[in-house]
Amino acid sequence: VLADLARNAPLTRPRPGHADLAGMQKYGFDEARPVLERASARETAARVALGAVARSFLKETAGIEIVSHVTELASAKA
Repeated sequence: VLADLARNAPLTRPRPGHADLAGMQKYGFDEARPVLERASARETAARVALGAVARSFLKETAGIEIVSHVTELASAKA
């Protein structure tokens, strides 16, 4: 029972070296849990894998090729 309470308790203190603080500030969250779920390595790996499958599918079935590049990062332009 205590483990469940600790797992669901609000996480309001950002962890050093993680995306907690930046995400909380960017999206105006009072707690870090919504940021943690999107910024986890497992979540990122799943999105990247699915994106690779979708990219391959689009190229093979419809001849659509996805290409991208960064043109600006904050105030630094490429």
